[in-house]
Parts: sequence; structure tokens; C-alpha cells
Amino acid sequence: MQGARATVAGEKQLSLNLAQRIGLVLGPTLCLLIYLFFRPAGLGPEGVAALAGTAWIAAWWVTEAIPIPITSLLPVILFPVLGLGSVGEVVSAYADPTLFLFLGGFIIAVAIERWNLHRRIALAVISAVGTSPSRLVLGFMLATGVLSAFISNSATAMMMLPIGIAVVKQITELRVRNGEKVYPDQEPFSALILLAIAYAASIGGVGSIIGSPPNAIMVGVAASTLGVEISFFDYMLVGVPMFLVFTLVAWRILLWVMPPGFAEVAGSREWVRRQMAELGPMSGEERKVLGVFCATALLWITYPFLLKGVVPGISDAMVAIFGASLLFLIPGGEGGFLLDESALKELPWGVLLLFGAGFCIAEVFQSTGVAVWLAGFLQVLAGAPYFLIVIAVAATVTFLTEITSNTAIAAIFMPIMASLATALGAAPTGLMVVAALAGSLAFMLPVGTPPNAIVFSSGRVTIRQMIRVGFFLNLAAIATITLIGCFWVPLVWGR
Repeated sequence: MQGARATVAGEKQLSLNLAQRIGLVLGPTLCLLIYLFFRPAGLGPEGVAALAGTAWIAAWWVTEAIPIPITSLLPVILFPVLGLGSVGEVVSAYADPTLFLFLGGFIIAVAIERWNLHRRIALAVISAVGTSPSRLVLGFMLATGVLSAFISNSATAMMMLPIGIAVVKQITELRVRNGEKVYPDQEPFSALILLAIAYAASIGGVGSIIGSPPNAIMVGVAASTLGVEISFFDYMLVGVPMFLVFTLVAWRILLWVMPPGFAEVAGSREWVRRQMAELGPMSGEERKVLGVFCATALLWITYPFLLKGVVPGISDAMVAIFGASLLFLIPGGEGGFLLDESALKELPWGVLLLFGAGFCIAEVFQSTGVAVWLAGFLQVLAGAPYFLIVIAVAATVTFLTEITSNTAIAAIFMPIMASLATALGAAPTGLMVVAALAGSLAFMLPVGTPPNAIVFSSGRVTIRQMIRVGFFLNLAAIATITLIGCFWVPLVWGR
């Protein structure tokens, strides 16, 4: 009998739905067809091999033919076999500093949840903005976006994720108390809040030069190749309107594509006040965790200005690991520390593999010339109207960023934009800022941006949900960037 149960359980685990079965075959088939028969002009054999391997990986990611973390290890097998580097060279991408930023942030998030600080923060957020789903979503988007304009998108998403999850739990609990039937596995509100956080972290990144790497790359290339100095204030004349306008656009699209399924929760404010009273004063452990959290956030904000020349090699990742390490050194609880070894079991290691694979693909696209080859398609637009060129640039960069590093794309595209604009007789900085804005706005895949990967790691958002919402957001981003690039940038920059 026990053996029969084990067999049934095993069959259940091994069963695949139709999409997974199709994906299982589609991945290697695409890889083989591209590798054997695709011979485009301007792309060498290594570039074709890179496209072939990436097609296999992308097909399995999208269909979840096998667990996503395992698919994320495919580059370790495929890329050396396809002649794209040794195993050592491939796996080096899985130790990118950004992964350690993730790791440190995850550990801090575990501490926040372990000492129940997230519940206190969540109740404060609900009390401030109310329990209307639309107001909660907008509140999270504005708060996340403002932070992300000055802190890295990854760090912002990492800070807001546990707060978002806590708010979802509290709202769900309140709805259950009011007699609603709530099925967590089928509840769209959780995914709605977390996607709002991820997308707002990316959108907020366009608000300032330091908000996202493409912005800084654009400013640097403009200064070095064109002799044009774009000040912090100059950039914000474009970035802040883009942030504000597109936050509202994204908010409406999120509510349209993923309606929350409920309205204002009756009796919510009174219940929140009672819950906050029941929590009582903050415990010593809560204060210590909050102190580490705030110190880490403060360092993320200030180190570029205060510590860059004082602490050699300081970075977002170093700050994150420093904050995480403190949690294992500060006393807490009964003779122990705020965190112990058991916290490591709660970390989403799979997302680190996912993001490592994304870095690996980005490096291969650069080294084999795939990224330059893809960008080269824009050269055929030299005789087209400026409006169409802006649309093409925004669309190309947005969708390329879904599968490769926005930093790499920005580094490749900025010189091309400068030369293309010169050939058109247009202002080079106009096309460059279009590419910079588009490089921060990729919403369809977990590997598209770090915030996407962070919220995906929570297990509360599926790839299908992200693709469904992200596709419409990508289209809206292209339209908004086009309007900004064609009408607003010439007005405020005059160049």
C-alpha cells in the first residue's frame, strides 16, 4: 500500500501539462534548427551557436518544461558544447556581484520576517493608504518608484518585497474575517502587488542618473563622444516626467489586466488599529533588525557620495553582504543571534541560478557579436522619419533587454544611437535618451530586470502572469518613450 502511494505521488510529480510537453520538445528542436540552418549575414558561427543555445533555454523558461532553476543551469552544459567557452568561463557569470546583492537582500528579508517586523510595517502601510486594492497598488508603486530613483532597482525591490508580502497576508486575513472565501493559490491580488513593486522599481530607475545603469552610460557616452554634458538636473527634466507619467499608465494597465477581485474591505481601518495596538511596543530584536535594514538602505543611498573614495571597491553587493553579515553577529533571542544557520534554508537559491543564467547569456551575446548584430538592424532605418526611428529604437531595446543585460545593451547601443542620429541630422542625445529609458523598462520575463527576478523568487508570481501583464506594459512603454522622445525631450533639452 505504501509502495502504491509512493508510485502515485511519483506519477503526479512527473506529469506534464500540454505547454510543458510542447516546450520540452520545442527547446532542443529550435536549438538544432538554428544551429544547422540559420546563416544570417553579418553573424558568425559562434553567434549562431549563441542564438541556438539561448532559444533552447528561453523555450524551457517560458513553458517551465523542467523546473526553472534547473533550466538555468543549461548554459553550463550547452555553451561549452556549442564552443562558446569553457565551463570555468561560463560559470563565472554565476558569481556576478549582482547575485551577492540578491543574496544579502534575501537574508535581510528573512530577518524581517523572522522577527515579525514585516507585520508591523505592513499594518503601517495599510493604515496610511487604506485597503482599497487600487490605492494599495498605487501607493506601493509610488513609494517603490521614489526609492528606486536614488537606490539601485534591485535593492529597492529587495526592501519592498517583504513589506508587500506582509500587506497581502494582512488583507487576506481581514477578508477571511469578513466571511469571504479566499483561495490563496488562485488569488490574483498577491501577484498584483508584487508585480507592482517589481515594475515600479524599474520605472523609478528612469527618474535620475543614478537610478539605473543605462542612464549613467548615456551621460558618460554623451560626454566622451559628443562633448555634451548632461547634468543631474538636466536628466531629471526628462526622467521625472517619464517616471510620473508611466507610473500612472502602468498602474491602470495592472488593474486592467489583473483585476484584484474585491473592493474596499469593510471595517478595515478599525481592524488595522486593533492589530497595531495588539502588537504593542517594538521588541529589542525588532529594533535591531530595523536598525540593520535602515543602515543598509542608508549606505545604498549615500556610499556613492560619501564612501566611494574611502572604502576601496565599495558597491551595492558589498553593502548588502555587510548588512546580512551583521544579522549573524548581533545578539538576539535566547542567548543566540538575530539569525542562525537555519535562515539559509529559507533563501530562494533557485533565483540566483536564474539570474546567473541571464548574466551568462548577456556575456555570450556580447562576446559572439549577437548583440551588435541585433543592434545593426537599426542602421536600415537611416532614411525613415524620425518618429518611426524612435519607435524602432524603443521597441528593439525594450525587447532585447528581456533576454540580456540592460547595461550591456546600453553600452552597445549608445554609440550606435549617436552615429545614427548624426546621419539623420538629428540631436544625438535625443535617440540616446530613448535607448536609455527603454533599457530600464522590460517587464515580460524574470531575467529581464533584477526586480522581475526578485519578485518571481517569492513563488507568488508565475512566468505566465509576468508575460501577460508585461507584454502590454512593454507596448505602453514603447508608446510613452516615443512621445517623450519626439515631443518632450526637444522641448526641455533643445538639442
